[in-house]
Amino acid sequence: MVQATGLATLQDTVGSAPSLRIGHYSGVGTEDVSSFARGSLALIDSTMAVGGDVEVARLAGGVGSAAGELSLTRSLLDVGGELWLDDGSEMRLDIDGFARGLEYGAIDAGTAQLDGNLSVEFNSVLTTPGYWDLITLDAGSIFAGDFDSVEVLGVTAEAAWSLGFATDHYGQAVYRLEVTGGLPDPASVPAPGAIGLLGVGLGVLSLHRRRR
Repeated sequence: MVQATGLATLQDTVGSAPSLRIGHYSGVGTEDVSSFARGSLALIDSTMAVGGDVEVARLAGGVGSAAGELSLTRSLLDVGGELWLDDGSEMRLDIDGFARGLEYGAIDAGTAQLDGNLSVEFNSVLTTPGYWDLITLDAGSIFAGDFDSVEVLGVTAEAAWSLGFATDHYGQAVYRLEVTGGLPDPASVPAPGAIGLLGVGLGVLSLHRRRR
């Protein structure tokens, strides 16, 4: 039986690597079915360039299982080769604005094989329709496969959104999140800190009344 777990978080980093394997399992012989590889990589306010392939939850052979999580927060992952997301992969992308790789997590890749689960989360209330190119491929490349499941968090239940394949203005294949409507009126959304200031104001009012 072989069991391996690896976790890594990079913050405020500009890095590079020849290749990446996150939760990669390659067995030989007659392994125990409980053998596994689990890995997690989180990029926060970072940029990473990978010259070759990035494999997440890749089960390359043998008996066992592979699970991997790739999380990008205001970060860009540049993959020179193939982005391979296998069945046990979880990809999580956070969105704080519209600037690609700076205000939301994004990936550039030569080619891409999609599988597993995708979760996208808005970290503040979205009031403006727009789109976000989460994965962009090199010119002439197309996607293979698709995610088993997708979810968008941090938007209202009434929000109209779609996730899927599209083409950007350069003619390159992208995996895009688009929100077209059903959003709250900006005037109805409190400014950051407004609720806290209101609480302070009520506290001062209460103190003033006690002193009278």
